[in-house]
Amino acid sequence: MGIYIIAEFRGVNPRKISRVEDLRVVLDRIVAKSGLHVISSSFHQFEPHGVSAIYLLSESHLSVHTWPKYGYMVLDIFTCEGDGPALKAFKLLLEEFQPKSVKKCLLGGMFLGKLEARILYELCCFETNLLAIPVSCLQSFPAEIPLNRHTFVQFQQTERVFG
Repeated sequence: MGIYIIAEFRGVNPRKISRVEDLRVVLDRIVAKSGLHVISSSFHQFEPHGVSAIYLLSESHLSVHTWPKYGYMVLDIFTCEGDGPALKAFKLLLEEFQPKSVKKCLLGGMFLGKLEARILYELCCFETNLLAIPVSCLQSFPAEIPLNRHTFVQFQQTERVFG
């Protein structure tokens, strides 16, 4: 079982998300650095600006859609197995686009290794309005990752919503 990440980024620099030429370079680099494996990719330029991009991956897919006029982009990443590359790609997307606010939903991730749990923990600490991951994932977190009462309550509430 893999992981599915769905996110909205608001307050993104419009110049970074307006043109295929610029976005392709950034996304290609992120996909490569994350350890995902591209089978093919397709990009569409909207006029006067805005981009849709999809990467067909050997692990599954990554897609991005942008609305530069609003500094807004949505994305989703799904991997069938091995959560680490998807989580790393998401972290790199956050670092690259530096959104002012993020809404995200993480589904799956039932079989996290130590590195994946560390990345997931770091992502959970990022300011967000929505986090969806089952409470059962808590057992996968390594002991050295501090899970405080707030984190546990957030996961519990999420379990009730999506459980």
